[in-house]
Amino acid sequence: MDLEDVANNAPIKSDLMLHFIVEHFEIPLERGVQLQRLLVAIIYEALVRRGVSRSLERRGDDIYDGDKKLSVSIAAPSPASVCIHTALNISSENTPVPTIGLNDYNTEPVKLALDIMKRYCEEIDGMAHACTKVRQIS
Repeated sequence: MDLEDVANNAPIKSDLMLHFIVEHFEIPLERGVQLQRLLVAIIYEALVRRGVSRSLERRGDDIYDGDKKLSVSIAAPSPASVCIHTALNISSENTPVPTIGLNDYNTEPVKLALDIMKRYCEEIDGMAHACTKVRQIS
């Protein structure tokens, strides 16, 4: 899906990853990219709260620890929706670029995933609620 990776002949993969698949219907791609960035920010915050690394940083839609990549992420349109795929390396073995994984931080993927999914749903619900409690500016 990532045309930049295709052009550079640089697919990004890992033998073991924690995947998040999100689909939002009837929204433009720009909104999907914004939601993708929100998801990655939530993941970053969840990792920081766990104290996994002092050098962890979010760069756009990716998370790095120094020069090692922890995540991959893409938002892509379909005929009726925008699909977001974000994944975190669990293992950093056999990757085509320098990576780090959740195993390197002794972080349990299932508990992390449940926290991230809960927070993402709360943010989406909160945004929907925020839209219902205002009136139009005259």
